[in-house]
Amino acid sequence: MTQFKIQTDDTLYVFNPGLSLLTDENGIPVVEKEAPQRRSRKKGLSMLRIQLGLRCNYDCEYCKQADQINPGGTEAVSRDLVDRIHDTYPEIENIYFAGGEPLLYWDQLSYLIPRLRGLYPEASMGMTSNGSLLNEKHRSFFDRYGVYYVISHDGPGQYLRSGDPFKSPERLALIRDWVENKETRSSIAVNGVLTPLNNRPTEIVAHIRKQVGEAGHVSFEGVADLNTATVGKRQLLFDRESGKALSHDILRGYVEGKLANTCLEQSVHDFVLSMKQQKSSDRISQKCGQLREDVIAIDLQGNTLICHSATSQWNQLGEIGKPGKAKPDQFAWARRETCAQCLVQQLCRGGCLLNPYGSEAQQTTCKNDFYYHMGIFSAAFFEVTRRFITKIEKIGGA
Repeated sequence: MTQFKIQTDDTLYVFNPGLSLLTDENGIPVVEKEAPQRRSRKKGLSMLRIQLGLRCNYDCEYCKQADQINPGGTEAVSRDLVDRIHDTYPEIENIYFAGGEPLLYWDQLSYLIPRLRGLYPEASMGMTSNGSLLNEKHRSFFDRYGVYYVISHDGPGQYLRSGDPFKSPERLALIRDWVENKETRSSIAVNGVLTPLNNRPTEIVAHIRKQVGEAGHVSFEGVADLNTATVGKRQLLFDRESGKALSHDILRGYVEGKLANTCLEQSVHDFVLSMKQQKSSDRISQKCGQLREDVIAIDLQGNTLICHSATSQWNQLGEIGKPGKAKPDQFAWARRETCAQCLVQQLCRGGCLLNPYGSEAQQTTCKNDFYYHMGIFSAAFFEVTRRFITKIEKIGGA
């Protein structure tokens, strides 16, 4: 079993990544173990992801869909799609609409959201968008039906995308008002993507909040997921210098409070909880949860998909009510040789399903992901020990 010896200026610790178990040099757990809270299994789904289509009005440098077939026509919603969803899944906790750019599919959204809201009044509904098409009509619609709206924006690194919605005075005013208004049924947030050229989350958070207001909630999609169309772009490959800068910025930002009210702060807290619960990696779902029985992705015709970010031609598993199975080797991520020996395995959780294990895209993204999750790990380690890591050494394992 692979473990790691972690040194600080004055103390030695041992970490078992398969259990997220941190002990002192005497083998005593650093955090008191607590039993995980059990959630009662509800009938239906915890997450339904609906792929609207892959059309987009941006051409981002690192687009994870860049190697996918990009259909040019308008996708039609199967007439009985909503009925089939409700007949199969009487209860759904979360519904997510995926693109391409979701607002290019306004006709589809205008049909699906009211019908689904009527059937699932308590469900969380949302989408991620580049924000370039957002207007008051969209906001009013989202307010009416309680839909959260996330703008994908990279702060000072936005130049890697095709435009910047913050440069429109009217759109920025709408966004700022939305951020500040707490009385609406909907909400707005901003997601960033990290690359070697834009590898300081604290600067991204500061840039975005300067634009949208200090109350703005900022999250990160992590580092850019590479694919066959992007893996060769040198500006997307973290080296030791840019990777360590990313890890250090996450740690420093957490300690100094510059990442408050962000997903990175939440990730640190979640990992501390993992240390307390000591759950085995074998029992933890893959990164996006898409392989769980209570998580389903579909297209507008009701085909079930491995991933909501890919075209259905090669991505189909089955159909609503007969979801099919993903490849068996995609389930056991924790048993892969590289994952099993990785310090941050329970933070990464196997990476993206779009990149087959062992492919160049998977191996490259894996290296990039390590620096991102190492920052979260270091911050969680500081949270429970109040010490900074000076050296890490692998012990045991291959």
